[in-house]
Amino acid sequence: MFRKIISIASNLIRVSFKDKLSMFWLFVMPIIWTTLIGAVSSFGSSGSSKIPIAIINSDKGIYGDIYEDVMKNEKDLDIILYSEKEFEDVVNMVKETKIASMIYIPENFSYSIINNSDVNITIYKSSSNNSFYIEELVKKITNQIDISSLTGHFVLKNIEKSIILNDLDKKKHFENSFNEALKELTSNNKVSVEYEILSVQKENLILPTGFNATSPGFGVMFVMMGAFFTAVVLAEEREMNILSRLLTTPITKIVVLSGKLLGVFCVTIIQFLFIIFFGQFIFGVNWGNSPLSVLLIAISFTLSAVGLGTILSSVVKTSAQAGALTVLISIVTSMIGGAWWPIEIMPKYLQTIGKFTPQYWAINGFNKIILRGFGLKEIMSNFSILIIYAIVSLLIASLLFRYE
Repeated sequence: MFRKIISIASNLIRVSFKDKLSMFWLFVMPIIWTTLIGAVSSFGSSGSSKIPIAIINSDKGIYGDIYEDVMKNEKDLDIILYSEKEFEDVVNMVKETKIASMIYIPENFSYSIINNSDVNITIYKSSSNNSFYIEELVKKITNQIDISSLTGHFVLKNIEKSIILNDLDKKKHFENSFNEALKELTSNNKVSVEYEILSVQKENLILPTGFNATSPGFGVMFVMMGAFFTAVVLAEEREMNILSRLLTTPITKIVVLSGKLLGVFCVTIIQFLFIIFFGQFIFGVNWGNSPLSVLLIAISFTLSAVGLGTILSSVVKTSAQAGALTVLISIVTSMIGGAWWPIEIMPKYLQTIGKFTPQYWAINGFNKIILRGFGLKEIMSNFSILIIYAIVSLLIASLLFRYE
């Protein structure tokens, strides 16, 4: 049974990739649309996909500045420096989700490093931000600072066993050893990280622009369109009696349908991954640090699109009808689902309608990853809704599907 399903799916995949027109619509058109619209919408906007992080450095010595510099070297972060006087303002910005997190370096940071004593660095984040990417990043950097401090003290003690050093020489040897050791990573923590969870007062609206908007938006639209072409293919095969002839062989209806759906799913998920990788490496879209989150959204959306496309093939009478409805439904639902422009700028009633489309939940999930640096926990609601879409649509499709 499974071999027959794989055989039917493989044949559909092979036919799709041999067809030049099909390849053009699958891979070339999404890139053209993404490039043209993305370039236009990028004009006049920064298009930055970095995660905004605030730092308040109250340290009185040099090691707080070193910590800042190490944070600035992280390519995924947009480090914004604030003064101690702006503490309350920055806390409110975190509560309103205008910035992802705030890192507070205490005034005794350098003193503690030099004297080999414990010190805390505090991360402030909103209660709506459950992503631990920033925390893990800060842990990595504190490990660098920590082992550098331990190494500096270790080297200094060994030098003092051989020669007597004055305070200036001690400082010089410690700093040299610290700077050399800063290149290494370890997990021997003397510097610890504390977390402050701040309740959200007001949700700040962050709208995607440029390629951050068009790469996921038109990716979703063209994957929906590609999956909806299932309706065209299946309607053509029904018109040409291919499906009915298949049933004269020792193959059951469920094997035929499963093979077709698996083939379409494989073609469209390959298309989706191509669009994602192209956006990442050519357009510079930051698809986050949780590939699993991106993959779950992509798979669940593709399954729901394949199911809806199969339902369409069951209700149309001809392949011509299927072709016309494929383009119409894909474009209209993608528009109101937020693929062409941010759904937040549309009238409220259209926003409500848009939330009934799978495109909305896919794009909303991708925006969480791209714009806010969120991870698996935050996109689980999107994934769950898309999986429900997929299960319901595939069940309805299997009940309605006609072979003749």
